[in-house]
Amino acid sequence: MGGNLPKTDRDSMKPTLLLLFLTAAAHAKTLKIEAGPHHRIHTVVTVPAPDDMPENPGLRNSTGSILPLQLSDDGTATFILPELAAGKTAEFALVSMGNAAAENAVALEKEDGVSLSVAGKAAVGFVGVVKELPREGIDPVFLRGGYLHPIRTPTGNIVTDDYPANHTHHHGVWTAWTSTVFQGRKPDFWNMGARKGKVDCKAVAFSWSGAVHAGLEAENEYTDLTSGKPVVALNESWTVKAFAVTDVKNPHHLLELAFVHTMAGDDDLELPRHRYGGLGIRGRAEWDGIGKAAFLTSEGVTDRDEANSKPARWVAMTGAAGEGKAGIAILGHPANFRAPQPIRIHPAEPFISFAPQMAGDMKITHGEEYRSAYRFVAFDGEPDKELLDRLWHDYAEPPTATWE
Repeated sequence: MGGNLPKTDRDSMKPTLLLLFLTAAAHAKTLKIEAGPHHRIHTVVTVPAPDDMPENPGLRNSTGSILPLQLSDDGTATFILPELAAGKTAEFALVSMGNAAAENAVALEKEDGVSLSVAGKAAVGFVGVVKELPREGIDPVFLRGGYLHPIRTPTGNIVTDDYPANHTHHHGVWTAWTSTVFQGRKPDFWNMGARKGKVDCKAVAFSWSGAVHAGLEAENEYTDLTSGKPVVALNESWTVKAFAVTDVKNPHHLLELAFVHTMAGDDDLELPRHRYGGLGIRGRAEWDGIGKAAFLTSEGVTDRDEANSKPARWVAMTGAAGEGKAGIAILGHPANFRAPQPIRIHPAEPFISFAPQMAGDMKITHGEEYRSAYRFVAFDGEPDKELLDRLWHDYAEPPTATWE
C-alpha cells in the first residue's frame, strides 16, 4: 500500500539496480535532460549520481553557467533546472565548482526542532521532541511533536496555525489516523482529547544543509491508550525538505514531506472508512470562520462545500495576511494510495485533510510499508492555477534525465 513513491535521502535504492546504473554511468560526463510534454521552470530534478562525482559538483550549460548539484546519501544527485520548453532537450557537463558554490538552503538547529530557510529567508519549522505546551490553559493531553509549523511565504507571512483554541489537536501540517482498530480496540491518534491515542516525536535522526535542498529526518511514534497501559502501535518516519527555488516572477517556498508507516509489532492497523485522517493542514488563525478562507482545487473548484470529499491532485487555501493575502497549496504525489486522494475541507475552519479513508476501508499490514509524499507551496497573494499545475506536473511527471 502506498505505491512506488520517491525514496528519501537515507532510503537506499535497490542495490542491484543502482549498481547496474552506476556501472554504466561510471565515466559519464554529460547529463541530458528531456522536458517531455510540460514547460519546465525552476524544476527540481533528481538523478542517480555517477561514481566519479567530483568534489563540489556542478552542471555547466552551453553558455558556461554552472548549476549546483547536490549529492545525497542514497546515491542520487539533485539540481534546479532553470527553464526548458516542452518537447525540448538540454545537455549539461558535469564539472567541479571549486569554491564557487553557495548554500541557498540552510538547516538551523533549535532546541525544539529544526528550522529550514531558503536564501536566508525562514521557510518552515519542524516541532520535534517537546516537553512544554506553548501557552497556559491547554490540557497536557494535547502535548505532541513531530509536525511542521510555522510555514512561511517568501515575504515572511505565516500560513499555518498551531494549537488553535477550537481544535487544540490541530498542528500546522501533521499526520495521524482517526478511526482505527488495533488488537480489537479502537484507538484514536488524531483526537488526542479523547485520551484514546497519542503521537510523539522520538528524535530528529538526521539533518543537513546544501546548495539545492536542506532537510531533516525524524521518527514519530503512535501509542494506543485504550488497553489500560500504553502500547506502541505504529512507527512513523518523516523526511522533510526545503528546496532552493528562487522564482522571481512567481515567488514561493517549495517544501516536501515524505512519510513511511510501519507497524511496531505483528498486528495490523485497520482503518475503517472515515471523513478525515492521514495528512492534516491547519491554516492561519485569521482564516478561521465562514468566508475567511478561500479554496481552489486542481479541478478548478472554489466552493469549499463542493470541494469537500472530492479527489484532487492539489488544493490551495488562501486568506488575509498582513496588508495583503497569502496561501498554501498541497500537492499530492500520484503514487500515494488512492491518488488522487479525496480531501476533507472543514465548512468553517481553515482545515484540509488529504484523507484516503474517505474512499473506503483500508489497512496498514505488519511487515509492509505505507508510503505517502506531498509537496507544499507557500506563496503571497492569490493562488496561481497555472503555476500550481506546473509544479504538480514537475512533481508527478518530472523531466527525463540520463547520463551520456
